[in-house]
Amino acid sequence: MRAVPVQQELVRRFDAEPKFRNQLAVTYLMANRMAEAKVVLHETLMRWIDDGFALVHYGFVLKNHDKDMEQAAQFLQEGIDTGHPGTQDGRFFFHLGDALQRLEILVQHR
Repeated sequence: MRAVPVQQELVRRFDAEPKFRNQLAVTYLMANRMAEAKVVLHETLMRWIDDGFALVHYGFVLKNHDKDMEQAAQFLQEGIDTGHPGTQDGRFFFHLGDALQRLEILVQHR
């Protein structure tokens, strides 16, 4: 996690660039620190609501950390739909499909 202070400094220096925030979030995700990634991604989306990269990663966190399948599916779909670089990864399609499948199972059992 030695990269975190450097990435935090890049976020401070280049405040108008969402890519540095996204890189910091991915570093947190790679270290399985989803709560920290969620905070960074949420802050990014508050400023750049249509950032596809942040949208898909936020959806991933909502699904795997918060277990919120409905919100996860929404953010994953919106992010994928942007077509932005980094959003067309098969893992995001998998997590979107899994979240939708889990929602369908929940609806059937009500």
